[in-house]
Amino acid sequence: MLLEEVEHSYIGLERINSVAQSIRRFEHGQLSVACLPMLSQTLLPKACKHFQQRHVGIGLSIAAQESPLLEESLSAQRYDLGLTEGEHVPRGTQGELLFCADMVCILPESHPLLSRSLLVMEDFRGVDFINFSGLDIYRQTVDEHFRRAGVDRHTVVETTNATSVCAMVRQQLGVAIINPLTAVEESGRGLAIRPINVSIPYRVMLIRPDYRPSSIFVDAFCSSLKDEALCLTDTLDKRLESAN
Repeated sequence: MLLEEVEHSYIGLERINSVAQSIRRFEHGQLSVACLPMLSQTLLPKACKHFQQRHVGIGLSIAAQESPLLEESLSAQRYDLGLTEGEHVPRGTQGELLFCADMVCILPESHPLLSRSLLVMEDFRGVDFINFSGLDIYRQTVDEHFRRAGVDRHTVVETTNATSVCAMVRQQLGVAIINPLTAVEESGRGLAIRPINVSIPYRVMLIRPDYRPSSIFVDAFCSSLKDEALCLTDTLDKRLESAN
């Protein structure tokens, strides 16, 4: 009986040692990420693929949440990592700039404005336009630039997310000014990109909680996110250069 207990204890210790080694080799674990829905469709998929190729066996849990619920969840330390828009860093977290590029114009592939390599505010006068909702901070910034330029657009549709905006533009209902990540993801499928002559920076922050235990998984996934952000920046630059 004593021998059996010793054997059970030995097996238990062996299993603990095996699990510990697996964790060190990234063969066991779980990583939770909270982000805006748009970022779960643009920045995250390839970053997840890159991470999984290097660290097989690590589970990834992605929670797509809208603001302000996203910021509240990150402040409550519910996730290992977060991705947010803008420069605001939620309480109880640390933020690092992950991606920054100017908003761009998307147009149907047959639109007359594609004859121009750079669009100015005056180019949009009387043009059918797809807008975000009036509460969207980027919509407010875009509206302010047109107001200063004294340009009236013809808004035909208002919608709440960038994917919906792209779908409307693809149906040739109008043009739109959107974030560069969605523009890169959607361009080439009936849509084209053009830069505009005003700078409207779009920023993505990488958020880490102050009071949630970190791990080597978190650091590794941050590296994958940074690699993908650089790739997207390079892709955006190339597509804008091709418009010249």
